[in-house]
Amino acid sequence: IYNTTPIITGRSNHLDLIIAMVKAGVGVTLLPNSMCNKNPIDDLVVVPVVEPTLSYQIALANNKNSYKSRSCQAWERLAREKLIIE
Repeated sequence: IYNTTPIITGRSNHLDLIIAMVKAGVGVTLLPNSMCNKNPIDDLVVVPVVEPTLSYQIALANNKNSYKSRSCQAWERLAREKLIIE
């Protein structure tokens, strides 16, 4: 059981970079469980975070005054349905 306060020195949206840093031993990362299940990563150990319970919010944003293609409209309908957004 780990009980420490992390020192955050960087952030990235590039999963390949994050994984490379963890594999090189210069960092750790928090990933959603779905990401770990979907993309098992060789040579890394997944340690579940039990407490505190972690959660995140997701948002669907667009410019309401702009043109939306049919595919964009279909994606928005699907996202609203699956995410239960009114």
